[in-house]
Amino acid sequence: MGVMGAAVGTLIARGVEFLFCAIYLLKYEKTLKYKAAGLLRLPGRGLFGEFRRLGMPAIISDSLLALAASVISIILGHMGKEIVSAYAIVTVMDRMATVAIQGATSAAGVVIGQTVGRGEFKRAQTEGWTFLILSAIIGVIGGVLVLILGEWSIGLYEIEPSTVDITVSMMEASAIIVFFQAIQSALSKGILRGGGDTKFLMVADIIFQWLASIPLGALAGLVLDLPPALVLVALRVDFIIKSVWLVFRLKSGKWIHRAKKMGDD
Repeated sequence: MGVMGAAVGTLIARGVEFLFCAIYLLKYEKTLKYKAAGLLRLPGRGLFGEFRRLGMPAIISDSLLALAASVISIILGHMGKEIVSAYAIVTVMDRMATVAIQGATSAAGVVIGQTVGRGEFKRAQTEGWTFLILSAIIGVIGGVLVLILGEWSIGLYEIEPSTVDITVSMMEASAIIVFFQAIQSALSKGILRGGGDTKFLMVADIIFQWLASIPLGALAGLVLDLPPALVLVALRVDFIIKSVWLVFRLKSGKWIHRAKKMGDD
């Protein structure tokens, strides 16, 4: 297909996804009751204020996440083409192993958001712990899948023996990271975000991504020339830190911030 074919294919896929979602929301969805005419209406001051308070930090956080992913690719790119190839293979396996946690994370955000919206804060706290335990189980399963299927998947690629060795070591490191990735994803993108704790999470992302993971990864890979597996762990150390730190945030109960109804003070 080439680069052009891949780009066109991606564009068509995203267009089809958008079309299906738009048709469902406008014709079949009966809860939110979206209307095409609503796109032309400006939000009221109250609604915009709540979006700015709860929604804007989430947008900033996800934008920083995307930017951090690019910086990680740059760091690994400076380490050599073998590292880049190995990381690409590991990333594919990582995404396959974390599909379930992405679904659980989305479900956590919806369920807890609705519970908090109804004012059932104690139930939201219980649901948060339930989703946390579920994410830990999924993380263990994901890590095992990476260990079992990771080395097998490497055989599907035509790569040099030196690259195979690097990929195996990075795959083993990824199997450990997946566990923490599952927990922090459920907490940051699902449970706590569903409770409206978006500003706290934005600060956490800034601190742990840009003051810990990125500098440590650059130091490990570009200065100390450590093994690729250790570099990968350094670049994902924010997953480990946030998995622990956000559990304490969940326990505190301070993560619940109910959105104001229009007309509330």
